[in-house]
Amino acid sequence: MFDDRAFTDTYDLYRPTVETDSAYEQTVTRPDTATSTDNPCLFFPQGRPTFGVGAQGIDIEFDAVMLFPASDTLKPADRDDQPDYVKVNDTFYAVRSVWNAGNRGLYNVALLRESR
Repeated sequence: MFDDRAFTDTYDLYRPTVETDSAYEQTVTRPDTATSTDNPCLFFPQGRPTFGVGAQGIDIEFDAVMLFPASDTLKPADRDDQPDYVKVNDTFYAVRSVWNAGNRGLYNVALLRESR
């Protein structure tokens, strides 16, 4: 069983906002202040690996892997939404992919890409 005490690192969540002007043009902005802070996690910097499934399948470049409690909600980019950003050790990362580890609801895994 995975124990919450294993989360020895923390991250700050930055959820982007989308503003639409009078010409219906949208601007996505990462907020200057965190949406939530000191969230528990276990952080693994990875260098620059690529996760690939096949020539026609998923191909995700990522710089780090983060485990976090299943009760937390992080969102990767999709067709209609922008990705969440997390800040770990003074570095910002865009959330690239999230899934439930082991499908048991104990913790989630996120692939992160460094963002400036």
